[in-house]
Amino acid sequence: DGSTLGAPAAVVPGESVELSGVGWSAGEKKHPDVPPYFPGLKVPARLAVKFDGEPVAEFTGKQLALDTYFVTEAHIPQSWQPGEEHTITVESEATDSTLAQSATVTVRVVESPRLAVDPTNVSGIRKRSGCILYCS
Repeated sequence: DGSTLGAPAAVVPGESVELSGVGWSAGEKKHPDVPPYFPGLKVPARLAVKFDGEPVAEFTGKQLALDTYFVTEAHIPQSWQPGEEHTITVESEATDSTLAQSATVTVRVVESPRLAVDPTNVSGIRKRSGCILYCS
């Protein structure tokens, strides 16, 4: 159907990830004076995000020239553990003029990358106003 879904391959529990896609429409609209061979404007679809089949968010896509797109954030559950795999699905509602669309990606849960500081070599680190700054 031409719909796309972009998502990261690896996710971190408790963090948000960006999901994006193109081609998610709920039909087409045309002005009556436009010849039938001209393409119509795509109507953005109402979309749902699901984690492992369970709904977690809903939103409506946006118009982009003659097509539709979406960019949204999804919050990864804190309960997901490093090493696990989960599915993220985006699906649209069926309308009178279009069938429901769906796309699923499998993501792997990883640990949060941490800034490692060697406590025996802190010459380049200085504390100021409650935050730690790297000083060269």
